Amino acid sequence: GISTTLTATTPGTGVIQADHATALDDATGEITVQAGAIDNIVIRDAPDNGGNEVGAITITADETRTFFSASYDAQNIYLGDVSVTWSAASGNLSPPVSATGSSFTFDPTVAPRSGTIRATHATAGNDDTGQITVTAGALSFVRINSGPSGNTSEVSTNTLTTGAIFTVHASGYDSDGN
Repeated sequence: GISTTLTATTPGTGVIQADHATALDDATGEITVQAGAIDNIVIRDAPDNGGNEVGAITITADETRTFFSASYDAQNIYLGDVSVTWSAASGNLSPPVSATGSSFTFDPTVAPRSGTIRATHATAGNDDTGQITVTAGALSFVRINSGPSGNTSEVSTNTLTTGAIFTVHASGYDSDGN
């Protein structure tokens, strides 16, 4: 054809060339496509636009998860990981979520718990993870507790009289004491 339209979809540089089989060819000077301004952020599970947007996940109190705040322009072009304020959007996650930076590592210590984590950017608004459910970690130690069952106190010493009954039970805990 005799004309063309350049639709800028990806930042970068290039030239437009006109190529004719029998006539002298021509090219424009360098054309630069710049990314737009930051429009929104997305919490991802890997840096530099890698991984996936963080939806609902279940982790144990033994695990850690690092989240990254990816920024995008109005055309959803990735601009880079940006600094945000990390907080709890809902639930009772422990320890409390409170940090600033382009990434946040959540290292849960109490189970069972659940909630969502929010990343807030000064100009691009916020994004929330899906529901994060924390379950107890792997068995780490056993403790002898008072009574027949339940989350009771640990037995250290006790004095009994002849004929008395002393009921205890064993409880298992993960490395965080859940």
